[in-house]
Amino acid sequence: MVLLSVNRFRLINELYGHEFADKILLSITGELSDFVSKCKGLLGKESGGTFLLYCEHQEDYEALPKKLEEAVKKDAKDINVSFKIAVYPFVDPSLEKEIVIDRLSDTADTLINDYGKNVAVYSHEAQTANLHKEELIAAFPEALKEEQFQLYFQPKYEIQGEKPHLTSAEVLIRWISPKFGFVSPGEFISLFEENGLICQLDAYIIQKAAEHMKRWKKVYGEYVPLSINLSRVNLYRPNLVEEIIGYISSNGVPREKCYIEITESAFVEDAKAVIPVIDKIRQSGFKIEIDDFGSGYSSFGALADLPFDVLKIDMQFIRAMEKNPKVKDIVKMIINLAKTLNATVVSEGVETKQQYDFLQEIGCDIIQGYYLSKPLPLKEFEELIQKEFVTNGR
Repeated sequence: MVLLSVNRFRLINELYGHEFADKILLSITGELSDFVSKCKGLLGKESGGTFLLYCEHQEDYEALPKKLEEAVKKDAKDINVSFKIAVYPFVDPSLEKEIVIDRLSDTADTLINDYGKNVAVYSHEAQTANLHKEELIAAFPEALKEEQFQLYFQPKYEIQGEKPHLTSAEVLIRWISPKFGFVSPGEFISLFEENGLICQLDAYIIQKAAEHMKRWKKVYGEYVPLSINLSRVNLYRPNLVEEIIGYISSNGVPREKCYIEITESAFVEDAKAVIPVIDKIRQSGFKIEIDDFGSGYSSFGALADLPFDVLKIDMQFIRAMEKNPKVKDIVKMIINLAKTLNATVVSEGVETKQQYDFLQEIGCDIIQGYYLSKPLPLKEFEELIQKEFVTNGR
């Protein structure tokens, strides 16, 4: 089965009228009728500019949209009409037609932002992945309520001195589900960003982080600073700053002990809208940390206009240093630039002694990564706090 749809057909209707749009549909119908007659098929009309074809499987559908465009040009010479085609090969006859059409619609939707493609082919693997995404979305409210999302802590160490010592940690989130088991952040973070659930998850993380910091002060005598990642989606919410202040203040945690991590791309891609929000967070007393710096979005010159306290060098630079000596020069330049702007420098993804020694030599302030510690669950991180801040008398 094949679903064929005229892109932006509703807009064509509105701009040029129904009579003109009907002419285009007739041109398409004529071309499709010829197509199905050659492959022993059936042609049907759905709604608007959408058609359905049921025919013998064809190995190549790429020529079809080109033929349709040529046919439409006869009636619409000055209008660019394009198509998207979704193909469901080898349909099981026992499947309900509605299920097949729904799967084809989902497949066609994958072409919406891909302007270089006209044709998409349904695959069972992709459908299974889509269904799994829907299951994760449906499970989110209960998972939040039952605290299935657990905070992990990536220790951050100051390295200027005789030996490294714990200074703070980055908060990471892990989903341990009774139904799905361990759900990778790579699976759910971007998914929740797409549908807005990330805002609730960010709020949960900030609240839990503040609660932990409050308890650590009581048990260990220290407010251990935490860096908390904030999704760019959250930056467009009108009450964001007030909510963050509420979560932190209700636990009596000093705001300067909270580092809000914003990715470099979030700073730069919509600077006019985002920077005033980030500046307001900073003016409220929180520290701002630019995450993934150097990942390819901004220039060094842009740093002068950004409100921040900490610059975190993207781990790809750290990994590339040993293979490419020029990368070492770039890392050194970033550190010198940050210090000129009175910013603290953090290098993430440090995994080897060679990386550690070089970063210490060129003046990097803080590192995080597997060389000194993997991300730790709450109990293990608290044992580290006990060791670093209590046993060692810091």
